[in-house]
Amino acid sequence: MRAAIYARVSTDDKDQNPETQLFHLREYCQLYDHEITVQFVDEGRSGKDPDRPAFQAMMKEAVQKKRRFDMVVCLRLDRFMRSALYGLQATEDLRKAGVELVFVKDQIDTSTPGGRFFYTLMLAFAQMEREHHGERVSEGIRRRISEGGSWGKGRRKDINPGLAVELLRSGKARSISEAARMIGVPVSTLREHARRRGIDLTDYTPPQNPGVL
Repeated sequence: MRAAIYARVSTDDKDQNPETQLFHLREYCQLYDHEITVQFVDEGRSGKDPDRPAFQAMMKEAVQKKRRFDMVVCLRLDRFMRSALYGLQATEDLRKAGVELVFVKDQIDTSTPGGRFFYTLMLAFAQMEREHHGERVSEGIRRRISEGGSWGKGRRKDINPGLAVELLRSGKARSISEAARMIGVPVSTLREHARRRGIDLTDYTPPQNPGVL
């Protein structure tokens, strides 16, 4: 079957390289004898943003009669979409166009009723966890600020990525770099601590010049 492979990394950090995802996707397609006809890659783009250039190009081609693929292969669900609303809409658009959607690590194939059901549940749970995590972080940061807590520099083990999340969500910081500067740590250190806690800081970064790389 003709396959399009899609990869996304959320930051331009050196530790995130789309080639890592592409390597596994190529292995999967080779194993199941799928012909890779095109690849789409978004770098430095949030999963909750449906206006990613490569993602939009892929969706646009999917509905064309002369498209180059009959299935889209992603490594994990969160690489494709982190918004339940947009994720379900994109999946329905692909289904209507006759394009299958496969998530290698999550073992989800939307060409089957069971796969579509599991995909819907996973997408809903992913968004719920992201939103609840943000609420818990906001409550903790507001309490810290009300009690007179300061941001200042501290030891690496005391760095709390949740503070950066609140700065970005509240608009006090307009970028991850600005949030790191306000907290008093290098941006690479902040990103590293966020990754360790499973926080994608780009999900809370205000959009700047939408549609422009």
